[in-house]
Amino acid sequence: MRRRRISEDVFGAGMQVAPAGTGAVLTRPSTISLEIAKQSVQAMPLDALYRDFGVVAARVVADELESRALRAADYATLSELPAVVAKRVVGYLMKSEEFSRAFIQALSARG
Repeated sequence: MRRRRISEDVFGAGMQVAPAGTGAVLTRPSTISLEIAKQSVQAMPLDALYRDFGVVAARVVADELESRALRAADYATLSELPAVVAKRVVGYLMKSEEFSRAFIQALSARG
């Protein structure tokens, strides 16, 4: 009588440990899907991003104003404040490793 492996008893004969054939290839994005992702990001509307970014920027500005004993609501209608913040952010964003790192980390966390 031939002794069988424990894995054959549990999983049955012919078990494969790693995917074979096209299954192994499908675990990585293809060149075509990478191009589709890039085109999607270039064409997607960014209104939700702008809105969320404005909320985050306002929260940071409000914290700064309050730390200087100023009431943030008193300065909410000053058109200069969002312009100053936007100018500073745009100047920094393209070269920011912190932004890129946070973007990659958040995208990777989506699975």
